[in-house]
Amino acid sequence: YAQHQEVGENAVLLVWIGILTAPFIAISTNMGELLLGLHKHKAFNMFVLSQKTISSFLIVTFIMAGFINPVIAVSVLLVSFIIQALLTLFWVRKEIQNRLHDIGWIVKHLKSYMASSYIADLLQIFSSMIIPILLASMHSVKSAGLFAACMILIDAARSSIRMVGMHALPRIAGTKDKVQQNKFIKQSIILTLLFSCLAASVFYISAGWILNLLFGSEFAEVADVLKILAVGLIFATLFNTLFAVNSAI
Repeated sequence: YAQHQEVGENAVLLVWIGILTAPFIAISTNMGELLLGLHKHKAFNMFVLSQKTISSFLIVTFIMAGFINPVIAVSVLLVSFIIQALLTLFWVRKEIQNRLHDIGWIVKHLKSYMASSYIADLLQIFSSMIIPILLASMHSVKSAGLFAACMILIDAARSSIRMVGMHALPRIAGTKDKVQQNKFIKQSIILTLLFSCLAASVFYISAGWILNLLFGSEFAEVADVLKILAVGLIFATLFNTLFAVNSAI
């Protein structure tokens, strides 16, 4: 695709760096869920912040140095996820060592959850990526860029609110008391709806202003796209929390 399609011309190196990044993203994600399952909440918060902070710091540094291009940007992503994976591995190294003899049991009992989680995440990534790819190849790269700006904001909000479900999963799974379990589920759903409705309302009401502030006046023309995505944000975040609840019970 990168070699033959207009949208990917001369981007083969970017594709290979992206492919190399994928395993580290997968390892980091799994390690992050281990941190929650082990009730290492402070370490989990550091897990979330580390990759974002490192990535943002490096990008800003390269921009200020006047030395930035797509290859560097994707390479920064690779570096940030490698560091995140190493940090999380350090935080759970003892627990992994203590459970190595139970690997067979873990795989046997969690294979359905891992499969469904992988498929759900894969479909969500595919659904968010296919639109800019089609826009770029069928309309223009500019259209893909305008849509991507809206998706950056929506993904930032979705990733933040997704933490409700991530924190709820070990608490729900860790209690056998049905009353307490139902209480945790109710609290998680209410918090998810509260945060998602608040974020959606902010994006919907001030779509043009936010796009203009963060990306420039030329991006304000896609305010209606951000408004539509803002409504979808509510359902996307609710899905994440309900998926975590279903996995826990």
